[in-house]
Amino acid sequence: MITAAVNVLAEIGWDPEIRNILSVLIGLGVLIGSVYLLIGSNTGLRSGLLITLACLLGWMTTMGGIWWLYGIGLTGRAAAWHVEEVNYSDAEFSGLEEAQLEPARDLSRLADLPTAAELIEEDPSIIDEVLPADLEPEIKEERARLITLGQIIEVRPEIVEELDIEGTLGGWDLLSQSDRIRGDAVASADAYVGPDQRALFESSAGYQVRDAFVIGGRPDAASPALIDGFLHKLRQTMNPFPATEYAVVQLQAVVPQCEPGVEATGDECYTIDPNEGAPTPELLEDAPVVSVVMVRDLGIQRVPAILLTVICGLLFALTVWTLHRRDKVIDAVRGA
Repeated sequence: MITAAVNVLAEIGWDPEIRNILSVLIGLGVLIGSVYLLIGSNTGLRSGLLITLACLLGWMTTMGGIWWLYGIGLTGRAAAWHVEEVNYSDAEFSGLEEAQLEPARDLSRLADLPTAAELIEEDPSIIDEVLPADLEPEIKEERARLITLGQIIEVRPEIVEELDIEGTLGGWDLLSQSDRIRGDAVASADAYVGPDQRALFESSAGYQVRDAFVIGGRPDAASPALIDGFLHKLRQTMNPFPATEYAVVQLQAVVPQCEPGVEATGDECYTIDPNEGAPTPELLEDAPVVSVVMVRDLGIQRVPAILLTVICGLLFALTVWTLHRRDKVIDAVRGA
C-alpha cells in the first residue's frame, strides 16, 4: 500500500515554486554566515555575532533612509485619485449646486466667469497663441471651438488674476493644460468613466475633456529661490497631515462616429473618410457637462521604508550599546 501511495504521489506534478525563496535564503545564509564566521573566528562567537548584527542593521538603516528619502525600494500603496461622485450640469453649471461634496458646489460660480469663447471673441489672437500656426483655416476654426479656459491660461497666465478665478470659485484653482496634477486627475477620470468601470462612455473618443480644477492639498512654493524652496520643503515635512485635496474634471460628449457602412444624416453622427485624418471632435449640442469629483488618497508609499529605518535604527543602537558595554566590562576586568 505504501508503494502504491508513493507511485500516486510521484505521478502528481507538484511544483511549489519555492526556488526563488530558497535562493534568497541561501544567499543570505552564505553572505551573512561567511562574514560572521570570519569575524567570530577572530573575536569570539558572541562578539562576532554582535559585530555582524551591528554591521547588518547599520546597513539596513542606511538603505531604509535612502528608500524613505526617494520613495523607492520597499514601497507601500502609492498616492492616487479616487472618484467620489459624478455630477451632471447644464451650460450654467447649476447641477453643481446639488453636489454631495460641499466644496464642489462652489464650482457652480463658473457661470459668473467668461467662457473661453467669450474671451476669444474679445481677443481673437488667443487662437494663434493656443493652436499651431500651420493649421489650415478650416481646421483652425473647428479646433478653436474646443479651446478651454485651461488652454488660455496656459498661454496667458495673467488672466487668472485679472478674472480673480480662485476668488470667484471659492478657492478652486483652474489647472493649465500642462499641469502635472491635471494629467493625473484626467487619467483617473478617463479610467472611471470608461467601459472597464462605470461605462458612462464607450471609449475616450466619445467625449472631450474640458477644464480641471483642484483645491486643498499642500500649498505650492511661493518662490523658486533656493532658500524659499528649502523652507517650503521644511514646512511640508513638519506638517505630515495637509488639507484634503480634491479635484474636479469636466467632460462633455461629442458627436459620435457613425457605424461602418452608415452614412451621416444630420448631426446624429459623422462619417470618417479613410483617406483623411481623424476629424476634429464636435461637442454634442445640449450634452450635459459631466463633472467627475475626486479626492486624493495620499497612500502609504514611504511607510514601509520608515518602519524599516526606525526598527533597524533602534536595533542598531541597541547592538552598538551592547558592544560598548562589553568593552567597558572587559576594560574593567583587565584593569583590576
